[in-house]
Amino acid sequence: IRIVTHEIGHALGCSHDGTSAPGIVKAFVPNSLHCPWGDGYIMSYEQHDSRSMRFSSCCRYDISQMSWSREASCLHVNDSMKYPLNWLIKYKLPGDFLSLNRQCEIAYPNLWRTYYVQKTYKWYCKGYCFVPGHQFRAADHYWDFLFVDGTVCLNRTAHGHHGWICLNGECVPDKRGYRELPYKE
Repeated sequence: IRIVTHEIGHALGCSHDGTSAPGIVKAFVPNSLHCPWGDGYIMSYEQHDSRSMRFSSCCRYDISQMSWSREASCLHVNDSMKYPLNWLIKYKLPGDFLSLNRQCEIAYPNLWRTYYVQKTYKWYCKGYCFVPGHQFRAADHYWDFLFVDGTVCLNRTAHGHHGWICLNGECVPDKRGYRELPYKE
């Protein structure tokens, strides 16, 4: 999901954070020089916290520039009545199906026998995957990863919600109602 969002950012006029490059629209030149790559927003490849799920202020400005250009006037036409804005109530998210062990395997597909290590509190929506040292002829280690959307981060009932889930790297109330996990942790 993050990679697709990054590429959609390019289609909507964003350059990589920390760069400036001509875009597909002639009305402006995307400029993200004031938003450093190391800040870790979605238009960089760094993933340290929930910023990696958001656009930087530079990219948001470029999207605004793009959306108000003549070439992008189609973005202001909504002719669809099929999809109301209640998708969170109706639809399942990847975390509904993927255990944390499977998320480690997906985050680090080249690691042999990686698995989730319960080393941190889940409400940070961030965890660690075991890295077997023998694969690299080194000591065992742990690499961090962000939980995918829909991963349960807090089970207790609070503020009228039966559970909390990760959305865009943050632990938020699950407004979809109570559900059983289809897998065992």
